[in-house]
Amino acid sequence: MNTIIIVCISLLILVLILIWITIVYNNYKNLQVKIKSAENDMNTLIRSEFDIINNIGNIISNLFEEEPFKDLKTLKEKRLSNFELNRTLKEYIAEYYKYKAQHSSTFKENEELIKFSEELEETEEFIKVCQEYYNDNVIKYNKAISVFPNIIIAKITKQHEKKLYDEIEEDCKL
Repeated sequence: MNTIIIVCISLLILVLILIWITIVYNNYKNLQVKIKSAENDMNTLIRSEFDIINNIGNIISNLFEEEPFKDLKTLKEKRLSNFELNRTLKEYIAEYYKYKAQHSSTFKENEELIKFSEELEETEEFIKVCQEYYNDNVIKYNKAISVFPNIIIAKITKQHEKKLYDEIEEDCKL
């Protein structure tokens, strides 16, 4: 009778451990899916931002007969990560705001530039939101794989810390 109770308790403990492992592992996977989704959203938005900046550059080239964003077209050929592309685009955006300040009357009169300027600002805001969502989930994931006893499951399933998305200063608008 005692052995039956011991076997039942052992089985119950084993089942509870397996349930705990499943819950912890599924939490890791859920957070990874959210992180990947945010990465994909940012990728789409950053590519859209690239296209907007390219369109603005074409309009400026036509208006002032000078090419404001040299080497912008070669960025597509490079295999840049979201981090690198976003950082590089911020430099072009800063250059755009300089042009806008220098030629404010022309920028205020040109409907295409107004439209693309609004799209650029919207896209920048969406990117910020995606970055925050990404970073929030990365923080949750990194915390989940580093606390005891979850760290045991993380080591067994080879989970690794993820890096936060770059915090890029927004001083290019100043």
